Amino acid sequence: MRTVELSLELDRTPEIDRLVPITANPDAAQALGVPHRTLDSLARQICQSCGWRVAPPLFAYRTRFNVAREILETDDLEGTLRTSHNAVSTLLRSGIDLDALLATEEISEDISEHLSENLSEESSEEISEEILEKSSKPRLSKKLQSLVRFTREYRDRLHESHTIDAAELFWHAAKLPGDPQPLLVYGNGDFGRDALTFLDAIAAEGSLLHLPCTEDDGFRDRRDAAETLKQRGWTVRRSQTKTHRSPARYTVYPNLDTEVRHVLTEIKSLLNQGIRESDIVLVTRDEATYSDIVLDIAWEYDLPIRPRYPIPLEKTRFGAWMRLLLDAMRSHFAFNPTANLLRHPLTPHQPSLNWNQVRLQRPDTRRAWDNFGADLDKLGSWKSATRKTWVHRLQAILDTWNLQGQCSLWPGELAALYTFQEGLLSLGQPERDRLTFDRFARDVTDSLTLLQVSAQPGRGGVALQSPLSLVGAKVPYVFLLGVAEGIYPAPVRDDAKLDFLTRQQLNRQGFPLETAAQIARREAVSFALLLQVATTRLEMSYPQQRGTEPTLPSPFLSQFEIPPSAASEPEVKTAASWEEARKYRLRQSDPRVVNFLGSDRVLDRVLTHASHTWAVEWNRERSTPFDRFDGVTDIPLDYRKRVFSASQLTMLGQCGFKWFATQLLHLAELAEAETELSGLLRGRLYHKTLDLVYQKAKNSPDLRQGMLDALEAAFTEAERDSNLPVLAAWKARRHEHLERLRQTISQESFLPDGTEVLATEQEFEGVGYGLRVKGIIDRIDLSPEGVRLVEYKNRSSRPTRAKDRRGKAALDVQLPLYVDVAAPQLGGGRPLAEAYYYSLTKGKVIGRANSVDEAALSEFAQRVVGDLKQGAYPVEPDVDYRACQYCCHDLVCRKGKRLERKGRDRTSPDE
Repeated sequence: MRTVELSLELDRTPEIDRLVPITANPDAAQALGVPHRTLDSLARQICQSCGWRVAPPLFAYRTRFNVAREILETDDLEGTLRTSHNAVSTLLRSGIDLDALLATEEISEDISEHLSENLSEESSEEISEEILEKSSKPRLSKKLQSLVRFTREYRDRLHESHTIDAAELFWHAAKLPGDPQPLLVYGNGDFGRDALTFLDAIAAEGSLLHLPCTEDDGFRDRRDAAETLKQRGWTVRRSQTKTHRSPARYTVYPNLDTEVRHVLTEIKSLLNQGIRESDIVLVTRDEATYSDIVLDIAWEYDLPIRPRYPIPLEKTRFGAWMRLLLDAMRSHFAFNPTANLLRHPLTPHQPSLNWNQVRLQRPDTRRAWDNFGADLDKLGSWKSATRKTWVHRLQAILDTWNLQGQCSLWPGELAALYTFQEGLLSLGQPERDRLTFDRFARDVTDSLTLLQVSAQPGRGGVALQSPLSLVGAKVPYVFLLGVAEGIYPAPVRDDAKLDFLTRQQLNRQGFPLETAAQIARREAVSFALLLQVATTRLEMSYPQQRGTEPTLPSPFLSQFEIPPSAASEPEVKTAASWEEARKYRLRQSDPRVVNFLGSDRVLDRVLTHASHTWAVEWNRERSTPFDRFDGVTDIPLDYRKRVFSASQLTMLGQCGFKWFATQLLHLAELAEAETELSGLLRGRLYHKTLDLVYQKAKNSPDLRQGMLDALEAAFTEAERDSNLPVLAAWKARRHEHLERLRQTISQESFLPDGTEVLATEQEFEGVGYGLRVKGIIDRIDLSPEGVRLVEYKNRSSRPTRAKDRRGKAALDVQLPLYVDVAAPQLGGGRPLAEAYYYSLTKGKVIGRANSVDEAALSEFAQRVVGDLKQGAYPVEPDVDYRACQYCCHDLVCRKGKRLERKGRDRTSPDE
């Protein structure tokens, strides 16, 4: 007699010890006290004994790709395969007759209007028969026809090589000859029709299937499964064993970080009390949301948390390194992808590589990289080759760069490397298949997505698991994270290729597929079974806010009558790491914290420094006056020994801290090669060109025409003297700059009639407004009215100026200095006619020194002198932050709302 037992707890009898145990997970096997063996492994063993094998992920994907290329009409094969993968697996797992499905005539094609009105994303209700009748049409939809034909062809193509897809494993194994065995099947969270069919075929007399089940509506599908087996000759037994559910409660935390920190603190407290790691389990339904933050905080807490779920290779360091390798080779060693590859921690250190020079020169070919000392010898060929050759080349790179040694620092990365090398066996088949590097690189990229490795291999530690992986287990302490709506239960999402309405229609026609309601019930069953796992305590929690969105409690909490925690959150959370302890010490005066921290000398030294930095940050944000950490150094500077340029004085007048960081601290961004013609580089090129043009044409009878004639040669010479880097499409862009200069020189405003150029790029030095200044005048003209000073600018508007009395960047310093200091020196005793800025890009005057506000400039000079004497260079940009537009010191000055609390500007308002 074969028996199905429906109960939450297995009724242990002496007879079951003689059965072959089949368990869903290692924890269930441990709870039962038997070796772990799955129904899946039993089915694979039967298939292998009959000469069949389950297709490896890479082989299955390549088969699907080849079939799709042959029979599907699409321009996006990879996207089509990605969106149809779940639908194909669903059809194969359902075991329905694909030929019969293609012959059906009552599946709707246009159902979107009924679907949108009657099925929400998280709906668990079945669609009414009325809707199904309205949506019926006399032919199979084209979308479904294409999907079914593709699935059938893919299945048949696998069968030609005696391989099967993993989704059809149970159906196929059930058809093969195998010796029936007396089985004890325990801890399986869910049984589909495929598993039931295989179990019925392989289970001998005396077998026992334990299906955790109650009379609740959520367990309806399990009772249906038992009824199916009953019709096949099994006996259904409902056990009367009383079950014991450990106390469960939930706690609400303000955010995700607080939730994880409190839960991990509780786990660490249990470990410190002597509770074994194996007696505690951490559970989450949403691994994507919780895993990273749990592992990060666990590392801070020195807490051994070990995830028990697989991740794709692309999520590992090795996977990221392999993608960088492919990107570098695919780009023919362009700068960015190759630099990223060489700086990756898995790439061996290359001591001869000078990164300062690399940033300046930006090599973009393999030969150029070799000249800088990079070792890229094994990465030199990407021509067409056979699969065997490509695999050999890739393996040679792994060996030459000693990836095994590089990965050995991280067990997970070493496991990823071994998994990838196993996958190379599939990538190399068939050996004589010839393909390009791009095609091979795509196959390698696919392998990084398909192949999986344990998130953290090894033994020991507190397990981080999903609810379904604990069905049948018994663990004293269980902590469930994220019992919020939208997390647990997970949203029921429709499939783009096989939507729920289509599935229900197929069920109506005798082609059973899993429906939305069944998926929703499975979530409820997993929660109900999780309540049976904890033998001592079950703690649940969720955050009130997930990112920026508020959350609601999971409906399971009320459905299963889980009460909230009675204990309120303590005022001082127990510090679970030195980092937390330091934070509490800095922010609180609780004597428990002070006494605890005072026992560690190393921590005292850390806290001394931390207290200092905390005070610095606190004063930065308060309304107290600026201190030395905001540029007020109180170290006098003898302004009489320093020579200032006009741009330096303008910078001082814009923001003292900007000048302090640039001129005194010499802070600057890392030197990088120019990839575009920046404003600074363009200005240098234009100024040099115009200087050379004048020198070549100054003796011409027609100065303007002479300058135009000399422009080409002068521009070429200026390019060479300016050391221009290699710029993209420079040949075409060079012509644009030449034409712009040609148009500028042709303008009447550039060289008015009757003008004589006295000098270009003329230096001067003197004293202006009590300060020693120096500079270079771009051009000095002589007009009938007198001397004209011309300052070239590469912008279309007047340059940024110093702050005036209102804090506005409206006080021009440069032209008044030129008028006051340069004109008397360079004008030869002639009267000054005018001084102005001239835009080389617009070909017009953009600002004149018509009237100089001597009082404002004198006040400005006094303020500068006073700041230099006091050593005061506070963070005080103009009110419109114009000084910040081209400043690279924002990470140091940290301007923002805090400046409003500081008073922001010491200049008095203009009344």
